[in-house]
Amino acid sequence: MVVFEDGRAISYWNGNVIELRQVGKIAVLAGDGFLAPTRTRSRRCPQKPELKKLWTDFLYLHLGNSVSVNNFFLCSFHFEEKCFDRTSAQKVVLRPHSVPTISYTYEERITNVVTFRGNETHHTEVCDAPSVEPQQNIEDELSNKVFEITKKLENLTTKTCANVLLKQQINNLKTLVSQQQCTIKTLKRRTSKQQRKICNLKDVVSSLRKKINYYENNSVDVNKFQENTELLSRIKLIIQDYFDETNTGNQNCEPDMEEILKLNVGRRFDEEESVTTMQKTTKIVIITFTQLNKTQLDISVAT
Repeated sequence: MVVFEDGRAISYWNGNVIELRQVGKIAVLAGDGFLAPTRTRSRRCPQKPELKKLWTDFLYLHLGNSVSVNNFFLCSFHFEEKCFDRTSAQKVVLRPHSVPTISYTYEERITNVVTFRGNETHHTEVCDAPSVEPQQNIEDELSNKVFEITKKLENLTTKTCANVLLKQQINNLKTLVSQQQCTIKTLKRRTSKQQRKICNLKDVVSSLRKKINYYENNSVDVNKFQENTELLSRIKLIIQDYFDETNTGNQNCEPDMEEILKLNVGRRFDEEESVTTMQKTTKIVIITFTQLNKTQLDISVAT
C-alpha cells in the first residue's frame, strides 16, 4: 500500500490493485501487514534524521524520487537476518540502527491511481485481483503426523513483564540486605558493650575475692572493735599497768585475761561474743607490744 501527499492510497500486490483505503500519509511496500501471505510484521521508519534518510533512499528505489512521504513502514522481507534479535521466545525485535538492504522486483509497477474521498469515487478503475486457490485442509495430516524435535532453544529469555517483576524482586532483595546489615551492625555494638561489662564485672569479682581472702586470713571483727571505745581505753589502762609492773619483774608474763573479761561495757554482748572479742583484742595488743620490743606503748587500731 502506498499513500501519497494528496491522500491518494492504493494497495497492490505484484502490480495489481487489490484494496482501496484512506489512511494518512503512510507508505508500506508490497508484502506488508494484511497484504503479506506469511503475515510478516511491518517496521516503522526511525525518527533519527541520518537513519531515516537511509530508509527513505531505499523507499525511493521502489516509488521513485517524485513521491515524497513523511512516515512509512517496511516489512521484514527487506532486512537481513542479522538485523533481527531473536533472543526472545515470544517476539522478534528489529535491532537498532538497522537499514533495509533487500529489494524485491515485481512484475508491474503501479499502473492506476485511485482517488477516494468518503462516498464519492472519481475515475475508479479496479484491476482484476489474482485468482486465489483455496488451501488444502491439512489438519488431518498434522493430527496423524509425529514431529521430532531435533533442536533446542538456546535462550528462552523474554523481554516481557517477567523481567520487570525480576527487577522489582532484585530491588526488594537489595533493600532487605541493607536492613539486615544495619541490624547486624547494631547487634555487634551491643555485643561489644556487653563484653566490656563482663570484663568489668570479672575485675570487680576478682577484687572482691581478694578482699574476702584477706579478711579470712586476718579475721578481725573491726566493727565491734571500733564501736567499743570505752573497752579499748580500759584495755589500754590495764596494759599500761601491766608493763609498769613488769618493768621491774618478769616481762614474759601475759596480762590477766580474767581481769580483761570482767570489764563492763555500755554495749551489751552475749557471753560467747564478749569472750571472742576480748581474746582477739588481747592478741592484737600483745602482738603490737612485742613488735615494739616492749619499750613503747603504741596501740594502733586499723580503721
